[in-house]
Amino acid sequence: DVCSSDLTTYTAIIATLFVGASLVHLVIACYFRTKMALHVPEPYADQDLGLASIMLSIRGCDPGLKKTLIELLNQEYDNYEVHLIVDHKSDSAWNLVHQIKSEFDVDNRFRIHEMRKPLKTCGLKCSSLLQGLNSLRSDSRYLVLIDADVTPHSKWLGQLIAPLQDKKIGVVTGNQWYEPETSSIGSALRSLWNAGALVPTAILSNPWAGTFAMRMEDVRRAKLQKIWRKSIVDDGPIREALQPLGLSIYFSPSLIMVNRDRCTFKYVNRYVSRMLTWSRMYETTFVNTVLHAMVTFGLLGACLVAFLFSLLNQDWSSATVVGSSLMAGLFITSVSYFVVRNAVAHCIRSEEHTSELQSH
Repeated sequence: DVCSSDLTTYTAIIATLFVGASLVHLVIACYFRTKMALHVPEPYADQDLGLASIMLSIRGCDPGLKKTLIELLNQEYDNYEVHLIVDHKSDSAWNLVHQIKSEFDVDNRFRIHEMRKPLKTCGLKCSSLLQGLNSLRSDSRYLVLIDADVTPHSKWLGQLIAPLQDKKIGVVTGNQWYEPETSSIGSALRSLWNAGALVPTAILSNPWAGTFAMRMEDVRRAKLQKIWRKSIVDDGPIREALQPLGLSIYFSPSLIMVNRDRCTFKYVNRYVSRMLTWSRMYETTFVNTVLHAMVTFGLLGACLVAFLFSLLNQDWSSATVVGSSLMAGLFITSVSYFVVRNAVAHCIRSEEHTSELQSH
């Protein structure tokens, strides 16, 4: 009858749109893979290019913090110091950083600070960075940022500062690939989110403070200290601050860092909300992100509703069409994820941590 015919038409349209959207994701993933396949290893600083000051803001003990601290002391580039700004002396990380310093810091690179009176006009991390900047040596040439959940390989620092010898480059940045050692619903959701977010972030060369370097002279020219005093996050305002200077942001595929921390569904909910908030505040592409999410989840929800409605009405032809489309779309999305993962593995293949990614 007419109603049955209309239902079949609507389910066919929804199914086609869902599969089409999945194919678009696959095309973008393949484009990303092709772009990354052309990647050649970045220049590496195999000579002294000046003092690099690494800053790490610490609050609590991340699961990989100990390894992060140890690897920061094993950089092949030799002219550097590490400023560790710990939230307070009663923080669980305070004793750990002193333990690592006493056991492994044979070259006396660690400078350990307790954060003093955080500013009320900015985020805690920005407060710690501003305090750290006031502690740097006058001959410091590079500002390097790293997050507590990043484990740097031995060439990490040398790869970060080498591209800065090009005066047209203002920032060198990497990004993060999330792939936990143990599976859980929260970890799986964050991994999928991260894979989707990595592609546009890498293509657009958005700065990421987890692995980040600038010349100190450009930090001053861009007036970042003034900007950070009124910012919630450290990396969000970077692009806009560099525009008047005519400097570019250089994304280094070799500096995609693998994160293996396990997380819960509750954490992912907070994490995604936080990322979307920063995107809304600092990225002009936020509208695209929202539209993409609405279309993707809207089509998925419409397919599920159409499938259940077809079953309830015993419209087996419609149920077959939309059910098959659901399976096809989810399969294509899975393929897209592994295409992106393969691209990441290709980019970091030459580094020490790649065997971990390749073997999982």
